[in-house]
Parts: sequence; structure tokens; C-alpha cells
Amino acid sequence: MDNKFKNRNIHAHEDIDNIGFPHKIINLIVLEKIMCCLKMIRISDNIGPRVLDVGCGTGYLLKKMLAQGVDAWGLDPYPRGEAARESLSKRVIAGSIEDVAEEPFQVITAIEGLEHVEDYMQLLRSMIKLLSPNGFIIITVPNKWKFRATYAPDGASEPMYGHLWQFDHKTLESDLRCFSTEVDIEPIYSRTLDRRLLKIIHFFPRATIIKASRALVNYYSNGAWLMGIIRMNKSSTNTKDENTILKPSAKYYRDSTLFKKQIEKVVRSDQ
Repeated sequence: MDNKFKNRNIHAHEDIDNIGFPHKIINLIVLEKIMCCLKMIRISDNIGPRVLDVGCGTGYLLKKMLAQGVDAWGLDPYPRGEAARESLSKRVIAGSIEDVAEEPFQVITAIEGLEHVEDYMQLLRSMIKLLSPNGFIIITVPNKWKFRATYAPDGASEPMYGHLWQFDHKTLESDLRCFSTEVDIEPIYSRTLDRRLLKIIHFFPRATIIKASRALVNYYSNGAWLMGIIRMNKSSTNTKDENTILKPSAKYYRDSTLFKKQIEKVVRSDQ
């Protein structure tokens, strides 16, 4: 992993040792999906649950999985918070996906991670290499997140929070179908809760928030975050040569007219 990418993302998440709301809700929704997937695999393959969380960050999801009895592991180039402390660090690989031993995982997740990676299609390809037969890839990305500009430590204009890509339902499905014909995309957190009720909703019990979010998502058919699931098996796998270049479908931040306007706004405010 190059230093520019690492520095950009460290800057974007500087001093964040605990993930905030609603990211905890998203992780809890993903946790439910992980447990459902593991039950399906254990029935069909009679193997134990083993999960890798790519971009585990503070280790929030990793800790939740371990509490459920899952043989869970985390991967992050710069683990922070609890993931960097002794309680979880032995379960975290501090590096890139190339540093993970090729012992198969039944589920591999990347929660709010693809939007930070320059070549996320290659990352997905690498994740699939580590997946067991009939395994699952579970990812989440922001839905139609509007690019906003900030400055990196070296003074260069960068997207706020280190988001390099803008996904929507169509582009995410197109990308995931490069790897499997068995793909599911669903909105998982209500845009209404995220944008209109954010100041008050986090005071409610988490189970209530998840229930309300699902009701709103079903009603409006739109969400602030999307969850994509890839199921891998012999009949669904789209086999591609290792040297085949997989082109992303998402919009890149430097190609966004809105981002260019944001840069101009940031420059004017500094003058």
C-alpha cells in the first residue's frame, strides 16, 4: 500500500478511535447478515465459521463477531482504537490483503471500505481468492455520497473523509457481477434517518433504530448506505483471467463536476 493512500486515510480518520453513529448501526445490520450467511455455509459444507473483516478500523465489528463465537479476524493497514490494543491486536493483521495467509474464510467483509481504495476492483478480486467454496463477500458503501473537498497533509485537494468513489445501486451491482452472477444489493440505512433525524435518532435503542430504518427503506426504496453480497459457487462464478483489467463502474472523485466546484469553494475560503 503506497504512502499517499495511507496518509490520506490516516488524515481522514485522524483521532477517531471509536466509530460513531450511524456507523455502529450499519455494522450491527452487517453482523446479522454475517450470522445468516455462516448458518447457510455450515449446513451445506459442514465447516466452522471463519470471517475476515477487511479494513477493520477500530475493531468494532470484529469484537462483535468474537462475542458471537465466530473465528473472526481483522485486516487494516493502520488499526486504531481497540484494534490496536492488546485485547484485539492479536486478531488483527496490520497490513494489506497480500499479507493474509491463503487459508480460506467463509465470509469476508469490507464495511465502508471500497470508497477509500484506488483500485477497489483488484481488492475485491484479492478478497475472492481468500474465500472458501460457497463463501460470501459482504460490502457496504455510501449511496450517492456527494463529493466534498478538503486538504490532505501535503496540501493537495482531496475528497473529505477520503472517499474516492461515488457508488449507487446500478454501479455497485455492475461491479459485483464481474465476479459472480449471484449478487444482491440492498439499501440498509434510511437516508431520512441519516439526514433529517440524525440529531435525535441516536438517543433511541438500537433495535428500534434498525426497525425504523428498515421500514423507511422499504417505503422509499432508497438508503444512505448500500450493502452488496456476492455468493461464490461453481455455477455462479464469473471466471476471468488474472491479467484481465477490471474497470470500476463508480464515479471517480476527480471526474466529478461537483467536486471541482467544492475545490474552488475551499480555495476561495482560504484566500
